[in-house]
This record gives sequence, structure tokens and C-alpha cells, in this order.
Amino acid sequence: MQVPLGGRVLELACANGALAITAGRLGAAEVTMVDANARAIPLALRGAARSELAGARALLLAEPRPAAIGGPFDLVVAALPAALDPARLTEWVRAAHQVLREGGWLQLAGGPAAELAAVVQARFGQAQVRTVLGEPVVQARRLAQLE
Repeated sequence: MQVPLGGRVLELACANGALAITAGRLGAAEVTMVDANARAIPLALRGAARSELAGARALLLAEPRPAAIGGPFDLVVAALPAALDPARLTEWVRAAHQVLREGGWLQLAGGPAAELAAVVQARFGQAQVRTVLGEPVVQARRLAQLE
């Protein structure tokens, strides 16, 4: 995960917020953690506090609503559950695209790489699959919108 120094990072389906907390330790100025599970939010906030991340917030959202999430973000990350419903995956990828700044990156791990890549490709117009620590990671860059 390449974290833009002083950048804004969003972790979707954050669970304990490990990816966002790591991003904060690597130099992100602000991290936002989002999950639909009410038990995840206090875990994520405790982890951020233990890591002394001043610019951390966690949101409980049943559905990914870009207006509630904020943005723009420089990087959106997620370690998705393996059994994520395809419709829900599409919602999360759509929301990620909407809150990413132009030139920002999406990085998704978990679940079948081919399915993740297809959903990302449909929204972003491109997707790459890389292997990181033996696991597939799908990534895409938000490109400028052509009018």
C-alpha cells in the first residue's frame, strides 16, 4: 500500500481498521474507517487511539453513502470478506469511485480476484491485479472524466 504523505485515506469494511491505521502510521494525515457492523467501529477507534492518530474517524454505515463518507480521498483500501454479495461489492466500488480524487487509487483485497477486477474495471475503466504478500490485490486509478 503506497500512502500519500499528508494524504487522506478511506478504509471500507474496516473491521478493526488495520489498513487505515497502517496508512496513518505511514504518513496519511487523515484516515476514515467505515463499516456496516456496529462492533467494528469501537475496535477501529481504539486502534487509532492506541496508535495516536489524531486525524482518525470511524463511521457506521449500512450502505456506502458518499455524502456521509466525505472526500475526496487520495487512497481507498479494503480487505473485503470472501463472501461479499456481488451487488454490495458493486455499491462499495461505486462509492469508492465517487469519493476518490482524480488520480487517487483504489486497492481491494479479499474475495475472488477475477470478480473484484471485473467490478472495478466496469466502474474505473481499468483494473490491475497484483500479488502482495502472496495475496491478490486489485487496484485502479481514478482517471479524469472525459466530457
